[in-house]
Amino acid sequence: MKLALNEKIIIYRLRKGWTQAQLGKQAGIHRVTIQRVERRGTRDIGTIEKIAKALGVTMEDLRGD
Repeated sequence: MKLALNEKIIIYRLRKGWTQAQLGKQAGIHRVTIQRVERRGTRDIGTIEKIAKALGVTMEDLRGD
C-alpha cells in the first residue's frame, strides 16, 4: 500500500516524538503550514525540502514508495 506524502510526514514526525509546532520550528515553517501539509499535502518543493531536512530524511523518502 502506497502512502501519500502527507501520511509519510505524519509518520516521520511521530517517530521523532514531535508536535506539529516542533516540526515547524525545526523546518523554519509556520505550524499552520505543517497542519495544512499534513491534511492536504503540498506540491511546493521548497516546503517539502525543508520538512525532509528537518525530519532527517530525503525528498525521495517522502515522495517515493
